[in-house]
Amino acid sequence: MLQRSGSGRRAATWGAGLLVSLLLPVLGFLWLSGEKTVTLSLPSGVRQVRTHAATVGELLSRRGTDPNPFYDVAPGMDAALIDGMTIRVVVDTPVSLEYQMLSHLSARFSAHAPPEAQASAFEPAAPEPVDVAVSRDGQSTSVSTHAASVGELLAELGITLDADDRVAPSPDSALSTGMDIVVQRVDVSSETRVEAIAFPAATRETDQLLKGERREIQAGVAGEVEITEEVVRVDGVEESRRTTAERVVREPQPQVIEVGVAEPPPPEPTPTPTPESAPAPESDDPAENIEEGGASWYDAPGTGFTAAHRTLPKGTIVTVTNTSNGRSVQVTINDRGPYVAGRIIDLSKEAFAEIGSLSRGVINVRIEW
Repeated sequence: MLQRSGSGRRAATWGAGLLVSLLLPVLGFLWLSGEKTVTLSLPSGVRQVRTHAATVGELLSRRGTDPNPFYDVAPGMDAALIDGMTIRVVVDTPVSLEYQMLSHLSARFSAHAPPEAQASAFEPAAPEPVDVAVSRDGQSTSVSTHAASVGELLAELGITLDADDRVAPSPDSALSTGMDIVVQRVDVSSETRVEAIAFPAATRETDQLLKGERREIQAGVAGEVEITEEVVRVDGVEESRRTTAERVVREPQPQVIEVGVAEPPPPEPTPTPTPESAPAPESDDPAENIEEGGASWYDAPGTGFTAAHRTLPKGTIVTVTNTSNGRSVQVTINDRGPYVAGRIIDLSKEAFAEIGSLSRGVINVRIEW
């Protein structure tokens, strides 16, 4: 049997120590690399935790945290832990704290109680229903419900709301006995209508008319504007209306009126007839029945080819010739005038248009009768 020498034992011991010194850093690195830092948010507060646990459930179990049935854990208990993860443990239902405690204690007691006692041990009493009134779509209904909020009750009743509908109290309000819940249907629509735009009136002075005389040069025409409005109706009744856009479809045409500024000539003296004098017979000489001068036009009374003369008897038929173009027209004297120096006859609009342009206003003529 061979015996190991002292030098051999020393070599073996030295080798084992070298192996341990090499493995310790490696094992420490592996230990640290498996450690994770996570944020744990509990009902009691928020804290950071360093752990080697592999899952959320393992972490909570190691820390002695046992969420009761009314808590919600996110992510789930089987979720793998990741460095930097946030784990939230929150209350899952809006029941009272007393109800949660009783339910949790009931579950713990029942697990250890005899079967005949498990059904009733620490069983919390069901909450009492609340009686409320719901008004919507022209109807009012009394409801007895266990719903916790207005929104939950409306969902139970199958009452759907769109974005514009109104609910009072708000859907997140807690229910209480005697509450009146009002649902209003709101309709928002766009309507378009056309309105008239009044035409403006413009006047200008002219010496072709005597003071006090007026004539329309251009007729006024109303314009049109298209108006778009937003209309809000609540339960079918209009609540508000506001203009959102305006567009002019047709511009108005102004009315243009000429106003006379010419002074009338003094009236000619009327000769006083003597009893012995007789009317002078009309001359057969055509030269005595010719007169030359200016002719104007006006809105004569009545219609047709008529004219105004200062002295010729009414009913006299007169031939009027435009001396610049030779065009003639026959008119009947039925009015008096014109009383402007240089003018001998005032023609109706129709008669004037036969021998000259209405835009001229005054033309030189020769009249014969």
